[in-house]
This record gives sequence, C-alpha cells and structure tokens, in this order.
Amino acid sequence: MKKIAILISGHLRNFNEIIDNFYNNLIIPISSSFLYDIYIHTWDDNYAKDKIMNNDQNFIELKITKEYINNLFNDNDIVIKKIIIENQEQIKNKLNLRDYLNNNTKERSIHGKFDNSYVKDLTNKLFFQYYGHYKVLNCLDFNCKYDFIIKTRPDMFYERFDINLLNHNLFFPNSHQKEGSNINQLFFGGKTEYIINILKYFETIIFQNNNINFKLIDKYDKFDINFNNLFRYYILNNLNYQVFFTNYNPKIYRNKTNIITIH
Repeated sequence: MKKIAILISGHLRNFNEIIDNFYNNLIIPISSSFLYDIYIHTWDDNYAKDKIMNNDQNFIELKITKEYINNLFNDNDIVIKKIIIENQEQIKNKLNLRDYLNNNTKERSIHGKFDNSYVKDLTNKLFFQYYGHYKVLNCLDFNCKYDFIIKTRPDMFYERFDINLLNHNLFFPNSHQKEGSNINQLFFGGKTEYIINILKYFETIIFQNNNINFKLIDKYDKFDINFNNLFRYYILNNLNYQVFFTNYNPKIYRNKTNIITIH
C-alpha cells in the first residue's frame, strides 16, 4: 500500500472536542486505501496570545504535554509517529525574534498598512505559523518513503475526505484566495516532493540566514511582507507549481458554537 504522512502543526486549541471528527472524516477515509503516520508540532501553552485576532477566549487554558496528547489520541485508537512540543518564548529568544522584527519590518506594509506596530504583530503571528510548518516537516522520518503528505492543523473541522484529491500533484482548498492574492494555508496536500518544497518556505523565504529573503520578496512587491500572500507567490511563481483548487474546504473550529466556513 502507498503511504501518507499527516503533518499537524499549531496550537492544540479545542482539538479534544473534535478528535472524533478528525478520526471519522480524515483518518478513516485515508486508512481505507493507504498506510499513514501522524506527526505533530505544537506549543506547550494552549493560548496563542494573539493581539490581532484575540481567539484565546474560545479555548481553555491548558498546559500541553506529550502525555496529554498521547492519551488523547490513544483513547481514540489513533497512533502518533512523533510529537514535538516547544515553548514560544524560548523560540523567540533562541531565534532573536525581536531583532528580526525590528530589522525586517521597517518601511514595509501588510494589508496596505504601514503602521509598524500592526506589521510587527502580524509578522510575529505568521512567523510562528510557518515555523510550525518547518518544524513538523523536519521531524518527518524520510526512511519511510511516503508517497503523499497532507498538512493540516488541530482546529480543522472536516467533511469526509475525498481520497481522489491525491490523484493530483498538489491540492489546496478553493477558498481564502482574496481575488488571487492569497491561498488557504490551513489544509493542503499532494505528492511528497511537492509538499516538502512548499514546507521549506520558512527557511527559504521567512528565515533565511536569520532574515527575510528580500531578494525574492522584492520580486513580488517592494513593500508588502504579508507571509500568506508571499506563500502563494512562492508556490505559484517561485516553485512554478500547478495547483488543483478543490471545493473540499475544512472549516475552522473555535468551539461548539463557533465553527467558521472559510470563504
């Protein structure tokens, strides 16, 4: 049987409330035709402390440990291949994020705004999002020779996954495209060699030699450093990949009364 690596990164949030959805609508369809392994990168604090979105009000304050995650998955008959849990403050200090933000956001914009406080806050948020992509990729066991990789997040709420999507080299949901300037980076997948190159975005563009790779970014825009917009540009214009945009579009689960459709 062919093999799939399922990579999960991000704050765990309320994953305990929707693990049955993850199992029934993603794992069961995949396991009917493929062997699979699950890799997780997450943070030890369940609160993102996001100044812009302020979604922490939807989540419980919880110290995340490997024991907690293993018990959660084992109780639902799901086996995890590898878990990495990190502390954001330690990573901030290790990567000298304060200097990185000061050095790389001057006279730059996001969403047309040159307010440096706004640009720094959003760049900080997206930095950790794509850092998670990078870390979960690096814990992959390449000796397993996976045919496909699916990248997702703990807060995805699924309809039944269509395994025919894996007939494409690369698929992304046909949502959050912002009239062709953005791409849905929450859930995507495809052949292993494609996804590996895509998940190298962090080390290639965001944090190359401890700085943003402006040599490539300036080809996209002289001012905008929205990492989500740049992610699309990186895939379509730098890697020159052809993407299949699918109507399969997992929702964002905040809590039982707040499940968001991505448009």
